[in-house]
Amino acid sequence: MLHEPPATSLKEKRSSALSGSLRSHSPTIVELQGTKSLNEFEVVDILGQGMVGLVLRAKHKGSGKVCAIKTMPKSQVIENGEEEHCMAERRALEELRHAPFVCNYYASFQDPWALYLVVEDCVGDMFDLFNRSGLPGIGQIKVYTAQVLLGLEYIHSAGYVYRDMKPENLLLRSDGSITIGDFGFAKKLEKGQRAYTICGTPDYLAPELILHQGCTRAADIWAFGILVFEMIAGFPPFRDRQRRDLYKRIVRADFAAVPVPRRMDNDVHEMLSQIFVRDESLRLGIRAPGLGAIKGHAWYETIDWEAVMSGKLRPLHFLPEQLSRADLSSIKDAKTGKFTWMNGPPPNSSEEKFVGF
Repeated sequence: MLHEPPATSLKEKRSSALSGSLRSHSPTIVELQGTKSLNEFEVVDILGQGMVGLVLRAKHKGSGKVCAIKTMPKSQVIENGEEEHCMAERRALEELRHAPFVCNYYASFQDPWALYLVVEDCVGDMFDLFNRSGLPGIGQIKVYTAQVLLGLEYIHSAGYVYRDMKPENLLLRSDGSITIGDFGFAKKLEKGQRAYTICGTPDYLAPELILHQGCTRAADIWAFGILVFEMIAGFPPFRDRQRRDLYKRIVRADFAAVPVPRRMDNDVHEMLSQIFVRDESLRLGIRAPGLGAIKGHAWYETIDWEAVMSGKLRPLHFLPEQLSRADLSSIKDAKTGKFTWMNGPPPNSSEEKFVGF
């Protein structure tokens, strides 16, 4: 079942398109974009653990806007060698801030102890949705994946390869739509360039990555196919308990040998058979007309892409929006107001490493 909001004027439709990008010019957002310190926020909850730090829910004191703050303690960033990934994520989010179905970026700042990324607050992710509500219906899967495809299309058009597709990185907005989050592995590629770092979730890796051949946007298309299969079946197509055997299955790319899940019809099976191709140059969505070949596939025949883009067509919302207030005593000293990562001296030479963040 899909949700169609009441009819709106052309002006209202335009304001909801491109994942709310035009709203970034509202007084509230402009004020939020000017933030320079964690002291400008009231932290109210811990949303989860990021790559090197906590993700917090916070309320901006000036505007009242609730958002998420990704904290990245500099000592942990340096210890894990993630300096470039952190800088690259900020650059990608800033460049893609008006992209449809991509997590809205508001601001970034740093203090002597940590880096901070301020992004839109969401109510959960697709992994939460699977666990709480079971697998979505096929009609809803089509709309969810259509939103992902539109976001991916914009990401690729900006020259980026995403490299981290998985349900946990598909965040759910309060209106039920998806937004692609976590750009720590995103990399901008010049024409003919490839990305050689092996990163991402093992089940979602494309054959060329496992073979150390580097990757392009074709790896994102492979991962998109894995996502579609997993949303229908509840598990990825190529799987094995042993990592080595899993990689062998992926490299063989023998989709014909994968049992067809009960809910998978001929159209989606045929579409995926064109995506799970070892030769990336032959993968559906790579040759002209690009991702338009997937959008125009028979499985998406019932999808109105303009309605998806404008927000008129979107999935039902399953996860209630809750502004909870967690016990922050484990990460914040009640007397000093300092967070745990602010204890002790800041790392040496951190200023030089993070210039421009």
